[in-house]
Amino acid sequence: MNDTLIEQIQADAAALDIKITAQEIALYLSEKKVPPEHLEAIKRFIAFLRKNQRDKAISALLQHSRIPQKEPSTFENFDFSRVTGEHAAQIRNLPNLTALYSRHNITCCAR
Repeated sequence: MNDTLIEQIQADAAALDIKITAQEIALYLSEKKVPPEHLEAIKRFIAFLRKNQRDKAISALLQHSRIPQKEPSTFENFDFSRVTGEHAAQIRNLPNLTALYSRHNITCCAR
């Protein structure tokens, strides 16, 4: 049997939290007379499961994080045409940062 393939299968199984040694894998394969060409398929399948588990874990962590998953609002992509009211002119001038440089209060309270 190919020892490196068995060790790779064991490493991927350990990453999946499957507690099995390379010797146990080799013993099972020899007892069941698994052909060597099937060993490569088993390795690819276990590697697929490992990658799938990793991708799902990353996806879950991203969903539970507070990182925005869509494009955040910036001055460049904000639709200022939707802004109405008495402070609309001040809000439309926010991208120029003139209020910031002149040290004026830019806080507007919504009603």
